[in-house]
Amino acid sequence: MNKMETTKKQEKKQRMFDNGILREIMRKIK
Repeated sequence: MNKMETTKKQEKKQRMFDNGILREIMRKIK
């Protein structure tokens, strides 16, 4: 298994997760 590819996939997943949390926080503030 290519370690770099796995890391990139996890990074993308983490970014999507973080963006989702940010969106929820912004929604609660407004």
